Order: sequence, then C-alpha cells, then structure tokens
Amino acid sequence: MEKSRKKRVFVLLPDGIGLKNFAYSDFPKKGVQNGFEVVFWNKTSFNLTELGFSEVKLPNLKPFFVSTILKNVKTSIFLDYFTLKFKDDTYQSYKFTSYSTSKSVKDLFKNYLFRFFLLLFDNRFRNNIQKLIQFLESNTTYYSSCKSQLAVEKPDFIFCTNQRHVSAIAPLLAAADLGIPTSTFIFSWDNLPKATLVLSTDYYFVWSSYMKNELLSYYPAIKGEQIKIVGTPQFEFYYNPLNIIPEEEFFFKYNMNKEWDYVCFSGDDITTSPFDAFYLRDLAASIVKINMVQEKKIGIIFRRCPVDFSDRYNQVLEEFKDIIVVIDPAWTSFGECWNEIMPTVEDIRILTSTIYYSKMVFNLGSSMVFDFIIFGKPCFYFNYNPVLDFNQNWSVQKIYKFIHFKSMPSKKAVFWIDTKESISPMLLELINYEGKLDLTETQIWFEKIVSVSPSTTSSVIWENITELV
Repeated sequence: MEKSRKKRVFVLLPDGIGLKNFAYSDFPKKGVQNGFEVVFWNKTSFNLTELGFSEVKLPNLKPFFVSTILKNVKTSIFLDYFTLKFKDDTYQSYKFTSYSTSKSVKDLFKNYLFRFFLLLFDNRFRNNIQKLIQFLESNTTYYSSCKSQLAVEKPDFIFCTNQRHVSAIAPLLAAADLGIPTSTFIFSWDNLPKATLVLSTDYYFVWSSYMKNELLSYYPAIKGEQIKIVGTPQFEFYYNPLNIIPEEEFFFKYNMNKEWDYVCFSGDDITTSPFDAFYLRDLAASIVKINMVQEKKIGIIFRRCPVDFSDRYNQVLEEFKDIIVVIDPAWTSFGECWNEIMPTVEDIRILTSTIYYSKMVFNLGSSMVFDFIIFGKPCFYFNYNPVLDFNQNWSVQKIYKFIHFKSMPSKKAVFWIDTKESISPMLLELINYEGKLDLTETQIWFEKIVSVSPSTTSSVIWENITELV
C-alpha cells in the first residue's frame, strides 16, 4: 500500500519582509511538528537552503509594470473611500507615489498613466481596479511560469507572508486557478488603514480581534469566516533566553560601560521622522547635563531604522560619541529598494539584547513600544516639533493623528515628551524607578493589538492551517 504523502504548504515570500517572522522564528519547525512539508516559495535573493530549509525559487520574472501603477491608483481611491466613509481626512496623509515628482522620462510616463487611471476610475469603481490588475497579471509570462511550477510541485496550501506586494498577485492567481487554497498574513499593525491590501485570497491571517474588525470595516466584501486571528511571530524571539547575548560579551563588543545605565534611541525611517537627528541631539544634550550632576552615568544605545542608510545622524553621533553607542541592525542589502534590504539571523540576538540591556526606549511613534513592554520597560514618544523652521508638510501632530494610534487605550500608554526641556527632569525621575513604573496601559495596548500569546503565535498559525487544509 502506497504511503500517503505529507500535506505540502508553500510559504510565499514575495520580499524580505517575511524572513524574520517566518524563516527565523519557530514557524518552519512548528509546521513540521504539525505534520506538514514546509516549502518556501521564495522571491527574495536570499538562499534559504543555507539555513536548512526547503525552497522553490519563484520565476525570475516581474509583474506587468502597469499593475504596479494600478496598485497605487487603487490605494489612492480606497483612501478617498475611507476618508468619506469614516469622515476622517487623516487617510489622505497616507497617499504617496514614489515617481510623482521624478523628472525621468520613464517616471513621467508612469505618472501620466497614474493620473489617467485616477480619472478613469473613481470611488464607485474601486473594486473594478483589482479585477483589472488580476486580468493583467493572469496574462503575463510570470503567471504562466508560476502555474507551471505549481502543477509540478502540487502544494496543498499557500501561505503568503505579507499582503502588500504586487509580485505575489500572479502566484496566488495561479494557485487559485489550480484549486489550491490561498491565504495572506497582514504583517503590520498600521497596514490596513493605509489601504495596502493588494492581494485577494481565500483566507486572511490577522494579529487580533481589533485587526479583524478593521479588515471587515475597510473591506466589507471579505467575510468574517475568512479571517483567522493568529497574532504575529515577530515577538516570539524575545521569549527565548538564548537570544540574549551574555552581558560580558555584549558590553565588550560595543565598548559599553557596565557601570552606566543605557537608554535606547530607536530611529525611524526618514519619511516618518525626517528630523530624527534633532531628537537624538536633544536627548544626548539632556543626558550630558544629567551626567554632570549625577554620579550614576547614562549612555545612549542608538539603533537606526534598518532601511535608513542616510548620513543624517553622523554629526550628532560624532558630537556625542562619549555617550552614544552605535549598534547597527544586522541587515543585508540585495538592491536599492527598501524591500530588498533583508534581516539576518544575527540581528535577532542584537535587537533582543539591545532591549534587554536598555532601561527604556525613546522614539517618535514607533511600534518599539510593544517590543519594550514585553520586557516590562517604558517607551517615550517625542511630541514636539524639533525646529522652528521645519518642513510644513510634516509635523509631529500629523504623525500622532495616524489611524493606528487610535487603538491606544489612553495617553498613559507611553510617556510624552512635549518639550526638549522636559527630557532631563523626566529621565531623572523615571530612570531610578526601574520595575516600579505603572505600565498597565501599555500592557493593555499590547494585548489589544497582539491578542494571541506572542510566545505561541507560530503554533496558532499552524493550527489554523491544519483546519483549513
């Protein structure tokens, strides 16, 4: 009698975003433990066989260029729809087209097509844009090559690691046409209000009940039974003590003083916080004043945003090199675009240890608040415009009006820095209250956004896949 084969699950990696969550976490191991053959359907330049995983490389082909333009059109129109539906102009602030101000002939042509399609489609026909994108993609060589791959490989289920990439449309269409069930993971807590849902799949995996309600509200055509609440694997690493570098090794490697207290400054991308270097300067200058009068010294661990390779911090880092320790993320670049910059396994230990050895984190509206609360540590949000003559298209008030901040249970979820003059007294008051701060509201916020136990997320995802397969 022929032995029945294991069910095959293709984990679709359209870009490097999913590497950390779904290749470096317990996710592959848990899949095997649940009796599946786990195969990464890999569009990235990263060779996952080097990590001992089974992979099938997606065809080295690209989506039809018009599909990407139509995706941007769709995003713009859905943001208009959200604005009208929820009577909130904040959705307009999410509009962004990378080639809208470019002077190259190629991008001018793309911009012309973008504006043409915006005139052709409006709010009434927003759902037709997805149909047009799917029609275009289903007539590409990329689609037919994906279909041929699937016909040979015969997976039983497709799990896509993020919902926003055009390069995942053709593979998922090919799967659907072959009767293979498909799903996608909403990979970040702020994605749904930004109208970044590019894919149409049989099932949608979300972090929480809060995110499920968002998905149903923004996309009424999706049914409740299609949505699975699974949490997110991005926090699993923090529950493994092996990811904490021993103190002697960590402090020696980065030339840190074990007698000092360290706070973390977590950098943002240059679009979200173009004046990040000013905030770092204000924090550093405040700590210099504290160190002049306090015997216990304070230092700063500076971790830049992994996709920010700008030189905007250089002057501040040089000026305050006596108190700032630079611990760069261990990411690898395979191209010039932000989604071609990929994390390495090493960065998991670096990030975990950075949080573990820091007393608190300072940033502008970052989700690092959730990483730090897992370790019972507070987050400080800068809440002032750092310079008088700043870009009028940007302000700190605009940042905190973003829709995802409405999930905050109260303003007590973080500590707000309303002026640079308030940094020193706040820091002096709170740094000596380690473990005694009331972080109840922060914990409530975390549990609201990540409703499934973050230490068991991989298992929960596979339990849902098991039921669906």
